Amino acid sequence: MTCPLCRRRPPARQSGLCHGCHAELSSRTTRKPCKPTMALPGTEEKIQVLAERAARGEELFHDYDAAQPRDLHTNDTAKAHQTVQL
Repeated sequence: MTCPLCRRRPPARQSGLCHGCHAELSSRTTRKPCKPTMALPGTEEKIQVLAERAARGEELFHDYDAAQPRDLHTNDTAKAHQTVQL
């Protein structure tokens, strides 16, 4: 019986892969980021967070990362920036 990926070495893991193939696949997989960021998309802070996550081998985006404020997604951006006059 040989490893189903490389077909050269005998499997040594419960996954049925040899040690080399198992190590290679493990190094390619990414994991979820530890915590979300409140940095808004497109900001220098968010770009820095994405670079740090990539360097650690994490997925770039967390499910609870900050998103653009709702008003910026509409054509009503003027309302979002109006000031109240007394």
